[in-house]
Amino acid sequence: MESGQQGDVLMGRSETVASGDIPTRLTTFVGREVERRDLRRLLSEHRLITLTGSGGCGKTRLAQHLAVELGPEYSQAPLWVDLSSVSKPEAVPSAIADALGVTEQPGGGALASAAARLKSEHRLVLLDNCEHLAEACAGTVDHLLQRCPRLTVLATSRSPLAVEGEVLFRVPSLPVPAEEPPPSLDAVASSDAVRLFVERARRARNDFELTPENATSVAAICRRLDGMPLALELAAARVRIRGVEQIADALEDRFKLLAVSARNVVPRQRRLEASVEWSYDLLDERARSAFCALSVFPAPFSLEAAEAVASGTGTPAEEVADVIAELVDQSLVEADVSGPGARYRMLETIRAYAAQRLSADPGKEDEAHDRHLEHFRSLLQRIEPRLQSPEVLEWLDALRPDEPNLAAALDRAVDNGDWDAAVMLACSRYWELSSHTGHPLRVLESALASGTCPDDRRVRAFIAAARLAGTRWDLPSAERLGRHALELARAQDDERAAGEALLAIGTAALWSGRHQEAAESLSEARELAERSGGGPALAAALSGLGQFPFATGDHRQARLLFESASDLARRYGQLYAEFQAANYLFLIHFFAGRDDLAQQACREGLEISRRARLPAGESIFRAFRAGLLIRRGDLDGVQPLLDEAGSLAEVSGHPLAAGHGQQQVALLARARGDATGSLEEFRVLAETARAFNVHIAVIWNASLAAEAAALAGDLVEAALLVEGAATWAAEVGARFPWVSWAEAVVALEQDQPERAEDKAHAALADSQAADNDIVALESLEVLACARARRGDASAGPLLRAVETIRRDRRWAPSPQWAQRVAEAGAQSGKDALAEGASMSLSEAVAYARRGRGERKRPAFGWESLTPTELSVAELVAEGLSNAGIAARLFVTPATVKTHLTHIYAKTGATSRVQLAKAFTENQR
Repeated sequence: MESGQQGDVLMGRSETVASGDIPTRLTTFVGREVERRDLRRLLSEHRLITLTGSGGCGKTRLAQHLAVELGPEYSQAPLWVDLSSVSKPEAVPSAIADALGVTEQPGGGALASAAARLKSEHRLVLLDNCEHLAEACAGTVDHLLQRCPRLTVLATSRSPLAVEGEVLFRVPSLPVPAEEPPPSLDAVASSDAVRLFVERARRARNDFELTPENATSVAAICRRLDGMPLALELAAARVRIRGVEQIADALEDRFKLLAVSARNVVPRQRRLEASVEWSYDLLDERARSAFCALSVFPAPFSLEAAEAVASGTGTPAEEVADVIAELVDQSLVEADVSGPGARYRMLETIRAYAAQRLSADPGKEDEAHDRHLEHFRSLLQRIEPRLQSPEVLEWLDALRPDEPNLAAALDRAVDNGDWDAAVMLACSRYWELSSHTGHPLRVLESALASGTCPDDRRVRAFIAAARLAGTRWDLPSAERLGRHALELARAQDDERAAGEALLAIGTAALWSGRHQEAAESLSEARELAERSGGGPALAAALSGLGQFPFATGDHRQARLLFESASDLARRYGQLYAEFQAANYLFLIHFFAGRDDLAQQACREGLEISRRARLPAGESIFRAFRAGLLIRRGDLDGVQPLLDEAGSLAEVSGHPLAAGHGQQQVALLARARGDATGSLEEFRVLAETARAFNVHIAVIWNASLAAEAAALAGDLVEAALLVEGAATWAAEVGARFPWVSWAEAVVALEQDQPERAEDKAHAALADSQAADNDIVALESLEVLACARARRGDASAGPLLRAVETIRRDRRWAPSPQWAQRVAEAGAQSGKDALAEGASMSLSEAVAYARRGRGERKRPAFGWESLTPTELSVAELVAEGLSNAGIAARLFVTPATVKTHLTHIYAKTGATSRVQLAKAFTENQR
């Protein structure tokens, strides 16, 4: 009896259906459209089909439903022969004869009588539950098929009948909802496993509904029960007395939870445990021992791994394949032969049963887990060098199916106190490249903090931990761990390790705003890589060093370093460096307006991320692709990309992935003319970047937030935001064109065209230095609008140049700027516009800056103070302490102290009181 019959009992069916009749079901048949289609085709081509699969997978219900569907295609009604209560092999022919309603012929026996009846009939016979009588069923079926030419047999069995001409059809469990990314309510509701659970739950409690509140728990139940229909129906029956959240939690002890006491159900279907036990009892002792040992695999496993674990049960390694085949035949293990190498798995319910059996003998349980650990320690040790080779993606693909097994081996090593194995496993490059960094990082930090890390592994453990912390954007931890590694590496005169440690330290210092320190560490890392590490180490070092000019605004130098890093990374299999290079090259080309090269970098980064299965990378490059569409004004295709990017970012849990997606959301609002919406988005992004201390992100997002605030009419907020951006830019010690551009926008909206023009010129100069065509073009727009307001004749040619450049490069303006440019053009007149029609961007910039010299700030006096220094002086006059000024300007007290030193030198003030007084007098 299979899950459909179990469901009928649970829902109130009490009458017994005799063999011979296909039972009329009182419950809905759910799903199986693909299986029904395939089986109809097979039954039209073959005369013996055996449905195999684990107990409770729904073989009987599927076969019965199919027999009813196909009944009209046969001359006689389909015949159902239930063998579940037949215990003697010799009784199989009698069961068939009884179902046919024929009397045994004298001297011929039941089989001859059945054959005589079926010989001339065009009929489908459903032979149900054959596994415990497989040999007798095989002989009986073979006899009937040879003598009855129009007979077709559809059998259900946990193991094959092994008859010539037999076609096996494995009945899979029902499809379950995906776990990652978290599916929507509609996606959960469309899963066949969920549909079955909900349909049966409504019969147990008629007000049961799938809701947004319980969908996550229902999906979890379906996944943990592997979509097994019997288990789902038993679980659904529990909604009478438990909430679905309680049912999900109680599945830790599923065999206790999933049982019924119905007397009219065969014993092996009353409890989920008994259903598995039925198959277990059919195994010989050798297969039972191997079956229990294989429960230590939490995920699909290879034959090699099975041999390593199961050979310790007394079965020689060379015989393990035969045992696996027997377990597959008994539907206790599933085989997946779709890939280059076969892999095997147990359904979670079957694995739980096997683990329960194994735990009855603690000695054997420990041995099995230890053999599992040793196998995966050895495997990783063998593959580790290949994770830094040109074939890195192939080896990542080879290891990825075993990730849960690697994690289990790591846990076992920790539980055993085998820190040599634990640290070796946790140091593997695999974790960094697979993005699953939390577990190994915790193991390494624990081993290093407790002193249990073996001395000969300490430097590598510190470096690996620093790398893992860095990929999680935990900069303080990455720097701390890197410094420990550097100290040990220098003590051991290990230049390669020292270079790797300096790379971690320098990257953390860079993105924490300590640029001089970062430059020194990253430059030394490059030197050590050139001396000791060669190509692989140099690829990583160049990728790290390239981040320095990028973060400080020198995109031309950054491009050279990242292009070199990309070439080396590809040649030497440095996957993470290759990914980083693609990421930064996209941004460099994007800001420079080289959309074709940006698109190429995006394709390369997305391909790396897909092949390496890095959800954070996929999220970032989908967001970048959305950014290119936004720039072109192709807004219809943006939202699906942003939705995909958001889901992938959520799966990865990486803050940078989420940040890149949100930036495009903000840019999309800007492109739609929603200044208020983009202000909110950019303000949140700036605050988040400030929390992570990522200066360049603070500057960019605060600048764009200032523009949005100005366009939304909130000029006070705009001024505060642009002042904050300028303060952070001053801390970096570099010129960022976004800041001057935002200052120009704010000035224009404040109706200060002269100041707007002045700031736009500064932005043009900065954008040329930074290789940033986007800011150059948008600064020209502001400058042209400012000149138009002043009645300057040069506004017209600039406006026409901007219009032409945008059209030629397919860069769409935001609606607000399109309106301002149109108004400025109307002020200038058509004749004035004509002159700029043929200007390139560089020619337009030269035209705008014609006759304008470099304006220099005086060395002393109040006019010599920078905007940030003026802000510090103003706050001193308000009576704020260094700490108070630091909090107001989002800088450190040490930075405030440095600014004060400069202010005293430039103004001649010698105290805070004197400075406050002088500032007040100067403002009158």
